[in-house]
This record gives sequence, C-alpha cells and structure tokens, in this order.
Amino acid sequence: MNSSRLQPDRATASIKRNRRKSFPAIVLLLIFLFVAWPKFAALGYHIVRGGTIAIQGAHVPVPRDFFAIRSTSAADERVLSLYSASFYVPFRHAPLTSIIFYRLQQDHPFRRDQDAQLLSATTDAAKDSGFNLATVRETRSSSRTDYCLEFTSAKSSRTILERCFIEGSTLVVYFEGDPQYRSDLDSILRGLALN
Repeated sequence: MNSSRLQPDRATASIKRNRRKSFPAIVLLLIFLFVAWPKFAALGYHIVRGGTIAIQGAHVPVPRDFFAIRSTSAADERVLSLYSASFYVPFRHAPLTSIIFYRLQQDHPFRRDQDAQLLSATTDAAKDSGFNLATVRETRSSSRTDYCLEFTSAKSSRTILERCFIEGSTLVVYFEGDPQYRSDLDSILRGLALN
C-alpha cells in the first residue's frame, strides 16, 4: 500500500521538475521572438508583397530591411510608412529608422523655384525640434530632381532627419533615424518611378 501511494507523488514530482526545466527554455523562446519580430515582419513583408509598393501614382522600392505600413486614417497626411527592422536596444520596438511619404497640402506638385517658402518652413520646423540644417542635396535623375534637406541633431549623432521634395510630384519623403540607413533612402529616391 505504501508503494502505491508513493507512485503518484513521484509522478507529480517528475512533472514539476520537467516544468521547472522547460520554463527557462520557454522564457528564452519568448524573449527571442519578442526581440526578433521586426526582422520577421520585414522578411514576411517581402515574401508576401515583393520589393515594391504602389502609392499615389508612384512605384516605391521597399529596401530589404524595411516593411511598409499604409496609412488607414483619412485625416492623416501620411500615405506610406517604411520602418526598419532594427532597434536600439532589445525590448524597445520603436523603429530605429522610418521613411514616411506624405502628400503636399498645396494643390500643385513641388517646384523649387515656386516653393521656397515651403523649404523655409521645413527648416524652421526642424530647428524647433532641435535639429540644425547640415546640407542641401540635389539629386538629378533623367526625369526629375530631388531636393533633400539634411538635418543633424545636437543631442545625438545617431539620428538625422532628411526631408526630400520630389520635383513635379506631390509626394514628400521624410527620413528620420540612423545614418546607416541613408543609402536606403537614396535607393528609394533613385528607384522611385513616377507615372
């Protein structure tokens, strides 16, 4: 009789031991998934959607480490947001870099000679946010010129802002984040095909 009473106790003890052994593995798996989900989001996006997305009569290439989210709010001026699949530290998934496409609020496509006031207002807004104008870049392609205002932060060398206006288009590209992704911004602007 005594041995039959001990059997369930041994089984219960064995189950508890197995639970204690598997608990750290489950916790590690959950931490890994939590930390790695942005990379999975980018990979899944490219498997399902491919490397480009069409917005506002333009075809936008989506860089390998980015995934796209369309704006769902009618009141929001954003039409498309690209987020990098990286982050500063584990457990913090605020995107390290975002590239956001906005529609100009004016009625006509951007023209540098007519929209100097828009460039000035953009510079003033960046200064109010603690950024200083570092350089103005003009990139010419066969059909258009892109004007990018690059701002640097006095607080962090790991964050830059770029505001790119596309000649002949109502799209404006806002880049904010790590300078290592600036080449992705350049590839988007080079590959941007306007209809």
